[in-house]
Amino acid sequence: MDQEKIFQGIMPVNNNIATLSPYTLVKVVGNNRTKSHWIGKVGLVVGHHALGGWHKVFLDLNSTKPIVKIQRNALKVVYCHEKWENLVNQLRQYRRWISEKSKKQVIQKKPKAHHSISLAVSDLAKSFIWEKNNWSPTSTRHTCLSYDCLERLSDTSLEKYCIQFSLPLEKGYKRQQLINTILYHFQQSFSVNEEDTIVNFLSMVMKT
Repeated sequence: MDQEKIFQGIMPVNNNIATLSPYTLVKVVGNNRTKSHWIGKVGLVVGHHALGGWHKVFLDLNSTKPIVKIQRNALKVVYCHEKWENLVNQLRQYRRWISEKSKKQVIQKKPKAHHSISLAVSDLAKSFIWEKNNWSPTSTRHTCLSYDCLERLSDTSLEKYCIQFSLPLEKGYKRQQLINTILYHFQQSFSVNEEDTIVNFLSMVMKT
Protein backbone atom coordinates (compact mmCIF):
# COMPACT_ATOMS: atom_id res chain seq x y z
CA MET A 1 0.00 0.00 0.00
CA ASP A 2 2.81 2.42 0.87
CA GLN A 3 4.55 1.64 -2.41
CA GLU A 4 1.32 2.39 -4.28
CA LYS A 5 1.05 5.75 -2.52
CA ILE A 6 4.63 6.52 -3.46
CA PHE A 7 3.83 5.79 -7.12
CA GLN A 8 0.80 8.07 -6.94
CA GLY A 9 2.93 10.95 -5.72
CA ILE A 10 1.09 11.40 -2.43
CA MET A 11 3.66 9.96 -0.04
CA PRO A 12 7.25 11.26 0.32
CA VAL A 13 10.18 9.03 -0.59
CA ASN A 14 13.90 9.33 0.01
CA ASN A 15 15.20 11.56 -2.78
CA ASN A 16 18.63 9.97 -2.42
CA ILE A 17 17.50 6.59 -3.79
CA ALA A 18 19.78 5.70 -6.70
CA THR A 19 17.20 3.76 -8.71
CA LEU A 20 13.64 5.01 -8.93
CA SER A 21 10.71 2.64 -9.32
CA PRO A 22 8.42 2.76 -12.36
CA TYR A 23 5.56 5.28 -12.10
CA THR A 24 7.51 7.48 -9.68
CA LEU A 25 6.64 11.13 -10.32
CA VAL A 26 9.76 13.23 -10.98
CA LYS A 27 10.77 16.72 -11.98
CA VAL A 28 13.70 17.30 -14.32
CA VAL A 29 16.20 19.56 -12.55
CA GLY A 30 18.95 18.85 -15.07
CA ASN A 31 22.69 18.22 -15.25
CA ASN A 32 25.34 18.75 -17.92
CA ARG A 33 23.82 15.95 -20.03
CA THR A 34 20.22 17.15 -19.89
CA LYS A 35 18.64 18.94 -22.82
CA SER A 36 17.60 22.44 -21.82
CA HIS A 37 13.98 22.12 -23.00
CA TRP A 38 13.44 19.18 -20.63
CA ILE A 39 14.42 21.12 -17.50
CA GLY A 40 11.45 22.01 -15.31
CA LYS A 41 9.15 19.39 -16.79
CA VAL A 42 7.40 16.77 -14.65
CA GLY A 43 7.29 13.17 -15.82
CA LEU A 44 6.89 9.51 -14.89
CA VAL A 45 9.72 7.02 -14.54
CA VAL A 46 9.02 4.03 -16.80
CA GLY A 47 12.32 2.17 -16.50
CA HIS A 48 16.04 2.40 -15.80
CA HIS A 49 19.42 1.13 -16.99
CA ALA A 50 21.89 -0.62 -14.72
CA LEU A 51 24.85 1.51 -15.79
CA GLY A 52 25.24 5.26 -15.55
CA GLY A 53 22.11 5.89 -13.50
CA TRP A 54 20.05 6.45 -16.63
CA HIS A 55 16.26 6.42 -16.26
CA LYS A 56 13.57 6.32 -18.93
CA VAL A 57 11.10 9.10 -18.24
CA PHE A 58 7.74 9.75 -19.90
CA LEU A 59 7.41 13.52 -20.21
CA ASP A 60 4.70 14.52 -22.66
CA LEU A 61 2.37 12.61 -24.97
CA ASN A 62 2.32 15.46 -27.50
CA SER A 63 6.09 15.74 -27.94
CA THR A 64 7.93 14.08 -30.84
CA LYS A 65 9.73 11.83 -28.36
CA PRO A 66 7.48 11.17 -25.33
CA ILE A 67 9.97 8.88 -23.53
CA VAL A 68 13.51 10.16 -22.98
CA LYS A 69 16.63 9.04 -21.10
CA ILE A 70 17.73 11.19 -18.17
CA GLN A 71 20.31 10.50 -15.46
CA ARG A 72 19.20 9.99 -11.88
CA ASN A 73 21.03 13.04 -10.52
CA ALA A 74 19.04 15.20 -12.94
CA LEU A 75 15.72 14.03 -11.46
CA LYS A 76 13.93 15.09 -8.29
CA VAL A 77 11.02 13.13 -6.85
CA VAL A 78 7.91 15.28 -6.51
CA TYR A 79 4.43 14.74 -5.06
CA CYS A 80 1.29 15.75 -6.93
CA HIS A 81 -1.48 13.18 -7.29
CA GLU A 82 -3.37 15.15 -9.93
CA LYS A 83 -0.29 15.45 -12.12
CA TRP A 84 0.50 11.77 -11.53
CA GLU A 85 -2.99 10.69 -12.69
CA ASN A 86 -2.77 12.88 -15.78
CA LEU A 87 0.61 11.46 -16.81
CA VAL A 88 -0.49 7.87 -16.14
CA ASN A 89 -3.47 8.35 -18.47
CA GLN A 90 -1.21 9.86 -21.13
CA LEU A 91 1.24 6.98 -20.78
CA ARG A 92 -1.57 4.45 -21.24
CA GLN A 93 -2.73 6.26 -24.39
CA TYR A 94 0.81 6.28 -25.75
CA ARG A 95 1.30 2.56 -25.11
CA ARG A 96 -2.06 1.74 -26.74
CA TRP A 97 -1.03 3.78 -29.77
CA ILE A 98 2.32 1.96 -29.97
CA SER A 99 0.55 -1.41 -29.67
CA GLU A 100 -1.97 -0.61 -32.42
CA LYS A 101 0.78 0.72 -34.67
CA SER A 102 2.79 -2.46 -34.22
CA LYS A 103 -0.23 -4.63 -35.06
CA LYS A 104 -0.88 -2.67 -38.26
CA GLN A 105 2.75 -3.04 -39.32
CA VAL A 106 2.56 -6.80 -38.81
CA ILE A 107 -0.64 -7.03 -40.88
CA GLN A 108 0.71 -4.84 -43.68
CA LYS A 109 4.09 -6.55 -43.81
CA LYS A 110 4.21 -9.11 -46.61
CA PRO A 111 5.70 -12.50 -45.74
CA LYS A 112 9.10 -13.03 -47.35
CA ALA A 113 9.87 -16.60 -46.33
CA HIS A 114 8.07 -18.37 -49.19
CA HIS A 115 9.41 -15.88 -51.73
CA SER A 116 12.95 -16.52 -50.55
CA ILE A 117 12.47 -20.28 -50.84
CA SER A 118 11.15 -19.95 -54.39
CA LEU A 119 14.07 -17.75 -55.41
CA ALA A 120 16.56 -20.18 -53.88
CA VAL A 121 15.14 -23.12 -55.81
CA SER A 122 14.82 -21.12 -59.04
CA ASP A 123 18.45 -20.04 -58.78
CA LEU A 124 19.34 -23.66 -58.11
CA ALA A 125 17.59 -24.78 -61.28
CA LYS A 126 19.59 -22.30 -63.36
CA SER A 127 22.84 -23.72 -62.00
CA PHE A 128 22.34 -27.20 -63.48
CA ILE A 129 21.97 -28.69 -66.98
CA TRP A 130 20.43 -31.91 -68.13
CA GLU A 131 22.64 -34.02 -70.39
CA LYS A 132 22.04 -37.59 -71.57
CA ASN A 133 19.63 -38.45 -68.73
CA ASN A 134 22.15 -37.40 -66.09
CA TRP A 135 22.28 -34.21 -64.10
CA SER A 136 25.66 -32.52 -64.53
CA PRO A 137 26.24 -29.68 -62.07
CA THR A 138 28.00 -26.66 -63.59
CA SER A 139 31.14 -25.11 -62.14
CA THR A 140 29.01 -23.04 -59.78
CA ARG A 141 27.58 -26.02 -57.91
CA HIS A 142 29.87 -25.60 -54.91
CA THR A 143 28.51 -22.10 -54.36
CA CYS A 144 24.90 -23.24 -54.57
CA LEU A 145 23.32 -23.20 -51.14
CA SER A 146 20.63 -25.76 -51.96
CA TYR A 147 23.16 -28.20 -53.38
CA ASP A 148 25.31 -27.85 -50.27
CA CYS A 149 22.27 -28.50 -48.07
CA LEU A 150 21.48 -31.70 -49.95
CA GLU A 151 25.08 -32.81 -49.57
CA ARG A 152 24.69 -32.67 -45.80
CA LEU A 153 21.70 -35.01 -45.72
CA SER A 154 22.07 -38.73 -45.13
CA ASP A 155 21.46 -41.26 -47.91
CA THR A 156 18.39 -42.46 -46.02
CA SER A 157 16.84 -38.98 -46.07
CA LEU A 158 17.54 -38.59 -49.78
CA GLU A 159 16.05 -42.01 -50.50
CA LYS A 160 12.90 -41.19 -48.53
CA TYR A 161 12.49 -38.02 -50.55
CA CYS A 162 12.67 -39.99 -53.80
CA ILE A 163 10.17 -42.53 -52.48
CA GLN A 164 7.82 -39.78 -51.29
CA PHE A 165 7.64 -38.25 -54.78
CA SER A 166 7.95 -41.55 -56.71
CA LEU A 167 11.14 -40.49 -58.42
CA PRO A 168 12.75 -43.17 -60.63
CA LEU A 169 16.06 -44.61 -59.44
CA GLU A 170 18.32 -47.04 -61.26
CA LYS A 171 19.58 -50.18 -59.58
CA GLY A 172 22.84 -49.73 -57.75
CA TYR A 173 22.43 -45.96 -57.70
CA LYS A 174 25.05 -43.86 -55.99
CA ARG A 175 24.67 -40.92 -53.64
CA GLN A 176 25.41 -38.38 -56.38
CA GLN A 177 22.62 -39.83 -58.50
CA LEU A 178 20.20 -39.35 -55.59
CA ILE A 179 21.17 -35.70 -55.28
CA ASN A 180 20.99 -35.11 -59.04
CA THR A 181 17.55 -36.73 -59.23
CA ILE A 182 16.22 -34.48 -56.47
CA LEU A 183 17.74 -31.38 -58.05
CA TYR A 184 16.12 -32.24 -61.37
CA HIS A 185 12.82 -32.68 -59.54
CA PHE A 186 13.22 -29.16 -58.12
CA GLN A 187 13.85 -27.81 -61.59
CA GLN A 188 10.56 -29.10 -63.03
CA SER A 189 8.64 -26.01 -61.93
CA PHE A 190 5.96 -26.56 -64.56
CA SER A 191 4.75 -29.68 -62.74
CA VAL A 192 6.01 -29.18 -59.20
CA ASN A 193 5.06 -26.53 -56.68
CA GLU A 194 8.49 -25.63 -55.33
CA GLU A 195 7.26 -24.49 -51.93
CA ASP A 196 5.15 -27.60 -51.36
CA THR A 197 8.05 -29.75 -52.51
CA ILE A 198 10.40 -28.28 -49.94
CA VAL A 199 7.81 -28.42 -47.15
CA ASN A 200 7.12 -32.09 -47.86
CA PHE A 201 10.84 -32.77 -48.11
CA LEU A 202 11.46 -31.25 -44.69
CA SER A 203 8.56 -33.22 -43.24
CA MET A 204 10.06 -36.46 -44.53
CA VAL A 205 13.51 -35.61 -43.20
CA MET A 206 12.11 -34.82 -39.76
CA LYS A 207 10.67 -38.34 -39.61
CA THR A 208 14.05 -39.99 -40.17
